[in-house]
Amino acid sequence: MKAIDVCRFRVRPRPTLPNVNLTGGTATGPAKPLPPEFQSFMDSAKEGVVIVSFGSYVLDLPQHISDKNLQVLLQLPMKSVSRSNLTSSDPKKILTVPWIPQNDLLGHPHTKVFVSHCGNSGQYEALYHTVPIVATPLFDDQRYNAERIRVKGFAEVLGLYTCTAE
Repeated sequence: MKAIDVCRFRVRPRPTLPNVNLTGGTATGPAKPLPPEFQSFMDSAKEGVVIVSFGSYVLDLPQHISDKNLQVLLQLPMKSVSRSNLTSSDPKKILTVPWIPQNDLLGHPHTKVFVSHCGNSGQYEALYHTVPIVATPLFDDQRYNAERIRVKGFAEVLGLYTCTAE
């Protein structure tokens, strides 16, 4: 098979033994009620909400990338919930918190898009709740996951280090 170039790295098929069953989506399920601070923010977003999370290992991106992300989120008509240690310049439009109830936010009817690093749990949760993904793979299997769901029509892939705010 031919390798696919994604975000400056090569993605190759993963060989598995015949007795291996790949199982995904074990943490997905119907959305539970949100904590009050999230519920009021989500309910007030009439234009919709963008959920931004880069997984459990990445809480802070390099400053120039974080600035670019915040600039884009401020330009959108939608509100945003971002898992980050940063302080939002407009907390009524962008909610930044160090932890989010990701599955429950993705299940909210106002959620319009999920900006994700494309880890396994996040991609399955977004697919379960039929939320389109802007895939921003950073490392490991995320490039493979991003390309796989792009080919299937569930995502657009964007390189965080190469894209511009426009």
